[in-house]
Amino acid sequence: MTVRSASPAHTHVAIVGSGFAGLGAAIRLKQEGVEDFVIFERAADVGGVWRDNSYPGCACDVQSHLYSFSFAPNPNWTRSFSPQREIWDYLQDCARRFEILPHVRLEHAVLDARWDQPTGRWQLETSRGLFTADVLVAGAGGLSEPSIPQLPGFERFTGKSFHSARWDHDYDLKGRNVAVIGTGASAIQFVPAIQPEVAKLQVYQRTPPWIMPRNDRALGWQRVYRALPAAQWLARAGIYAYRELTHLGFTRPKLGRLIQRLAERHLERSVPDPVLRAKLTPSYAIGCKRILLSDDYLPALTRPNVEVIGDGIREIRARSIVAGDGTERPVDTIIFGTGFHVADMPIAHHVRGRAGKTLAEVWQGSPQAHLGTTVAGFPNFFMLQGPNTGLGHTSVITMIESQIEHLLGALRFMRQRGAVTVEPRPEAQAAFVARVDARMQGTVWNTGGCSSWYVDKTGRNSTLWPGMTFTFKQRIEKFRPSEYAAEFALSSPLVLRDRLEAAVGRTLMALPPRLQILLGGGRPITRDGDTLLPEIQVILATRDRLGAPKLSALSPGAARRQLRREALMHQGIPVEVGAVRDLAVDGAEGKLRARHYAPAATHAPTASDAPASTDAPAPLLVFFHGGGFVLGDLDTHDATCRILCRDGGVHVLSVDYRLAPEHPFPAPLEDARAAYRWARAHAASLGADPDRIAIGGDSAGGNLSAVVSQLCVQGGEPAPALQLLLYPAVDRIELRPSIELFQSGFFLSVEELAWFQQHYTGTVGADVADARVSPLRARDLSNLPPALVVTAAFDPLRDEGEAYADALRAAGNRVVLRRVAGQVHGFANMTGVSPASRRVLGEIATTMRAMLACHGEPVAQGEADAQHDDGFAAHHHVAPAPRRAGLR
Repeated sequence: MTVRSASPAHTHVAIVGSGFAGLGAAIRLKQEGVEDFVIFERAADVGGVWRDNSYPGCACDVQSHLYSFSFAPNPNWTRSFSPQREIWDYLQDCARRFEILPHVRLEHAVLDARWDQPTGRWQLETSRGLFTADVLVAGAGGLSEPSIPQLPGFERFTGKSFHSARWDHDYDLKGRNVAVIGTGASAIQFVPAIQPEVAKLQVYQRTPPWIMPRNDRALGWQRVYRALPAAQWLARAGIYAYRELTHLGFTRPKLGRLIQRLAERHLERSVPDPVLRAKLTPSYAIGCKRILLSDDYLPALTRPNVEVIGDGIREIRARSIVAGDGTERPVDTIIFGTGFHVADMPIAHHVRGRAGKTLAEVWQGSPQAHLGTTVAGFPNFFMLQGPNTGLGHTSVITMIESQIEHLLGALRFMRQRGAVTVEPRPEAQAAFVARVDARMQGTVWNTGGCSSWYVDKTGRNSTLWPGMTFTFKQRIEKFRPSEYAAEFALSSPLVLRDRLEAAVGRTLMALPPRLQILLGGGRPITRDGDTLLPEIQVILATRDRLGAPKLSALSPGAARRQLRREALMHQGIPVEVGAVRDLAVDGAEGKLRARHYAPAATHAPTASDAPASTDAPAPLLVFFHGGGFVLGDLDTHDATCRILCRDGGVHVLSVDYRLAPEHPFPAPLEDARAAYRWARAHAASLGADPDRIAIGGDSAGGNLSAVVSQLCVQGGEPAPALQLLLYPAVDRIELRPSIELFQSGFFLSVEELAWFQQHYTGTVGADVADARVSPLRARDLSNLPPALVVTAAFDPLRDEGEAYADALRAAGNRVVLRRVAGQVHGFANMTGVSPASRRVLGEIATTMRAMLACHGEPVAQGEADAQHDDGFAAHHHVAPAPRRAGLR
């Protein structure tokens, strides 16, 4: 037995952080139908800065109705400016209400994230193991890592010290001599909260802030907002409009001076002592630094036990602080209110892009990003609250939501166009940054006469957005492909030759049969009493003239790109179904990507859905794509699954299992079995009937479906309600006549069969007589689920599929066997270009629907066969642009 090391767990989208940014992205992904994502959170609970900042008096400085998701209003806010605990409760409630918690990996600190070019994935090292992801979303934010200044002698201090963002609630401040270093947004909240209980409070102020009245008050409209959500929307809109107007104070000097006079009056009313007031009066224009809101901070500084020191700190000693003027004051507790690493984001040192350099190395001290969200040289990487997305006047949640919509637009583009990577073009990023810098000139942030954390070490304001939030929204929400460089599954988009080839194929399909035969060699091709359809005959001839590559001559990676290329060439207008969403299901060694298709009569349920109908739920088909265990994915079989869903009236769960040769036998089988078990456990949550779960697939997927059905019966597990086996590969032992008849020239060749099998079983020396490889070789085929077996007349696998149907019937099982006349292996994948193939697959889906409808009813042996034996024979045509991948 060959022992293989477990691969890192893979997810489509990895999100770092579970604050507003991370949870917001997760919720919107789920609302878009994307469920294959994971949130990595370093702490033991969700919440981000509102979990970490629990210091006394902690509250938001933006009104509650605006400091919340627009798609998740909260009618229960108790105050106009929410306290920390309420905001944290709100985030926890959102995580529960939108069912995000199952996607969260708590206590998983992301230590390193690097783009791996060969695999086209992000390699993530966390404190709990390794992971990979197609897309990386950084939602850690700029206020996540406390900043503590390097003060002379601090290492000698023997008292208690901590940062406000890491408040020690077990430490009693009563009777202490406390020094607060810093007078930023956190300090002005906790200083008045702790002032009454400490013996002495020393406030070390480097630069005084401008402070405006807070005017906080209790809210009493909760019942109205719950009954009339529109009323809360109007309140939010009013707050938004007011705060947007305040932005003019940062760009219009006259308006700024008016706002400054209001702050000066607030200072005069709060601090009667002219000496102290002078010490607390800033020397720079209001808005240059962050404007703070407080009604109690300034009065607290006038209390007898409080002293404001504005001379700086010369050194710290074991139990005292020496100020800049040489005065030594005894201290037993130091609390830092010194803010966070913003311009120097800690995450920038842990994310490496295409060239192997970290963000910090690329930025060289001045963060830059296209639209504040994406960075050239970092594929599939999105930063929420990235450079130049901070605000000085309103809620940053409005910016985050715009960035999330940009992310969703990028994911839609990738899904619809078959792109595997996107990253901003350097020239687009440079142009955006230049426009931001130009607009920043003349603003109070750059000309107000202060030194602030908005400005990085190069002197550039890399933190703030210089305009209003609606201008940011207009600029960023729409994803513009022209601003991005994309790599496609083919390594490049469809070129002109590809498009011409597809167009020629469609043209040939529309020609009269006689002309098709003439172009395809001059005479019909007849084998074993059946005639190849003229359409496919001309397509085969055209492919030979164009020199289509043999898959057996390609590497697995190149073969996958070839299959993806053909899928893009052949994709037509997608068949509409009720709903489509990507999600993650359990595999044998981690999560697998999957796609859920819901029929139009129902839809994928969400947390807020009420039952839409009292009708019985539709069955569920767990579908495994073909591709010889080496090729194929969710996208290559998207059209197939849509038709099975629509015409079969069933939910379809398409599963992206691991592929050989990276994961040879029995890995794909183990994944298929685990995914089927997951489907049984979650059918109801998908909106499907948990008592009618079918299993199916084409070619290699048919093999997996047959083997999983056998293993369920052997293991005493609930067996599927039906097996849908489309031209299945079920025997690698006996060489039947169809193998010789169609050994080459009909898309799937014997040479390619051997190539697939070598990758799947040959590399591990598996016994091909094992029933898990060749299910026809099982000793006991009795008591298996009913089977719908479909073969193609011109397919080397035709005879083994029909032999399996005969063996199932002989063992007493209910079987419907269909041979599709004139067709070849893989016709179910040709529906995008061939209306006839689409029609045939629709008939197969209808038959599946009828068989599932009578699930559990006793049927006389052979009755189903008698009803449908000739059902498909007269309706078969072939797609104009054929495939040569085999076993798919």
